[in-house]
Amino acid sequence: MTRRLAEFVSSLSYSEIPPDATEMARICFLDFLGVALRGSSEMSGLMALGAMSKGSGGATIIGHGRGDTERAALLNGIFAHNLDLDDGHRGAQMHPGSCVIPAALAAAEATGATFRDFITAMVAGYEAAIFMGILANPGHRELGFHTTGTCGTFGAAAAASRIICSDVDVVVNALGIAGTQAAGLLESDHAGTMAKHLHAGRAAQSGLISARLASHGFTGAESVIEGDEGFLRAMCRSDGYRVEAPEVGAFHIRNVYLKRYPVCRHLHSTLDAAAEIIRENDFRASEIEEVIVSTYRIAAEHDSYSPATVEAVRQSLPVSLAILLEGEG
Repeated sequence: MTRRLAEFVSSLSYSEIPPDATEMARICFLDFLGVALRGSSEMSGLMALGAMSKGSGGATIIGHGRGDTERAALLNGIFAHNLDLDDGHRGAQMHPGSCVIPAALAAAEATGATFRDFITAMVAGYEAAIFMGILANPGHRELGFHTTGTCGTFGAAAAASRIICSDVDVVVNALGIAGTQAAGLLESDHAGTMAKHLHAGRAAQSGLISARLASHGFTGAESVIEGDEGFLRAMCRSDGYRVEAPEVGAFHIRNVYLKRYPVCRHLHSTLDAAAEIIRENDFRASEIEEVIVSTYRIAAEHDSYSPATVEAVRQSLPVSLAILLEGEG
């Protein structure tokens, strides 16, 4: 599977990308820039900025000037994810943009790549990340892994290696190195902590490091995905991942969604339904006596009535719904 992914990443050219996939890549990039710029002034972003040594370099740290490439990838990933407003893919159960784009951007600036090279790398990175998310879930998430941090690392490595060195064997090694760095636990999300934001930042940074190491001859396991002690066997329930891999080269970026609310995507259907009910019936929040929500299990598990942090509010269905009802009513 690793080589199949690598062959796609290595051979992809801008001219081969369908126009609607190219357009979606541009939209995702604009969405990323807006979300990351606002996220660069959030508390977790400012804390991360202060904690990381400044260094020097020409990579853009969104909202904060320039710095070295690895620091830029880490910080931009945190900035893009800390509002819970970044793009996502339903089938893969992840946010690819906050992982892939920071790695691609840092690599492109470091090498002087063209915008077309950057877009090509983005599309390749989204493909790898979403491929892995579709392949691994639901058994990956059900073991407590945050797909953004884990599968996002593969996507970031694919994007960065497409720019730094797209030789197929280099990409194989980059993906192999990325697989052993893939990390992110959902406990960080559901406990309402800033560590959730780190998942995207570390995925971007680890993917960039993987590509840079591979370009210098550092090796990674070609069997890192399906090997006896590889990603699927170690990090997915044995009955919870796809036996047959999804298609490589389907240009999955075309099915990415953009978010309306800065909260967990699992809450959005309830919020949309509530807003529609208010618009159709013309009543005020003060007139509501009781709210009953019928939804699916994962969404219903976001049931904290007393979130203690901003991060926890973004994971709380009752509080997010109350905020929307008050605003709409």
